[in-house]
Amino acid sequence: IVVIGLILLIFTLPIVLKSFFLDYYNNNAHAALTSGKLTEEEVSEALRLAWIIGNTSNLILYPLLSIAVAGILRVIKLLVYGDVPFFKYDFGVGVKDNIKQALLLGLFIALFELLFNFIIVSFPDNSVIKIACYILFLLVVLPGLLVGFFYSSIYKNKIFSVIKDSYFIYLKGSWRILILMVIGIGPFLALEIALNFIWVKQLIYLVLIFFLLPLLLLASFMVINNVFDEAINKQHFPEIYRKGLYVIKEEKQDE
Repeated sequence: IVVIGLILLIFTLPIVLKSFFLDYYNNNAHAALTSGKLTEEEVSEALRLAWIIGNTSNLILYPLLSIAVAGILRVIKLLVYGDVPFFKYDFGVGVKDNIKQALLLGLFIALFELLFNFIIVSFPDNSVIKIACYILFLLVVLPGLLVGFFYSSIYKNKIFSVIKDSYFIYLKGSWRILILMVIGIGPFLALEIALNFIWVKQLIYLVLIFFLLPLLLLASFMVINNVFDEAINKQHFPEIYRKGLYVIKEEKQDE
């Protein structure tokens, strides 16, 4: 778990640094406007440039992080299944086997985030559109694509079949997956909204990534694996049905 935390820390560090520099840049731009060093038009142009850099850079940073997630989920799968992973080897196998799906899933997340952010900034005074975009992205688009990472770590399929099946899985276990989403994303959103101290916020981000994300990925794999059992494994892959999950005696007898 510690090694997983370190890998996540390394691959999320560019995203955290980007967030830090953009916050710092935006704060300085607003301070320059307040002091009269820059005009409102100049600040608006500076903020527009920061927005473009921040959102388009995710088209590279998210797929990069996704590569690490592909390797990590291979290791977590072995842990959940009761096998002994050899981290360096199994991480590499996970990346090799799932790099195409992982890159595309990360890219799709970045593209949809860019699309919804573009809609929001295009209608800055329309709170209904803003709320609708957040709901669609956080409750519809993002969960299904995230399930795709777990799906790809177990089943081999083409990317669009992965996405289609992942959304089917999300619908089957939506309340459980949404709880995981709240636990995983909630602290980061709360920090983004409530904390204005840039250094402190980014340090807390790093702490959460190191300590919370590995445990969340482990818990998520077990929960989503349970949904896979209900939706897929029981009928199509009985050899891995209930694998890695404790089966009580009564259930064993029923089977």
